[in-house]
Amino acid sequence: MAIFPEVPEVDIKVETQIPNRTYKLNLDNGRIAGYVDGDDALQQAASKALYTPRFACYAYDDQYGSEINSLMGNTETTREYIESEMEFILQDTLCQDGRFSSIEDLKIQFDSDDAYFEFVLNTIMGQIHMEGETNHV
Repeated sequence: MAIFPEVPEVDIKVETQIPNRTYKLNLDNGRIAGYVDGDDALQQAASKALYTPRFACYAYDDQYGSEINSLMGNTETTREYIESEMEFILQDTLCQDGRFSSIEDLKIQFDSDDAYFEFVLNTIMGQIHMEGETNHV
């Protein structure tokens, strides 16, 4: 008779894809309604990170959020400086999330005090086209 019982071998499967299902944010009316998954969830997570000011929300650590407002909020900042720093800021903001790896094809257009940007975000599920705007006051 053995001291320890025999333990049957168990085939453990490791899930390789990180689940992305989350609550759907409707920023137009300030509500959370339903769920979002897949590319839509990734796009929502990226947008939320871009438009959350870094160091301003105590609910997040100092790695979450974006410093776009500090870049754009200075009246002495030139458009050339914004163009040179925008890719770094976007990359730094988004690549804190393990689901995002890099950005490509960044395009920035200025209209008066506004800057419009668009880029391709490389994710664990493929590429997502992102666009946004910010005020340069």
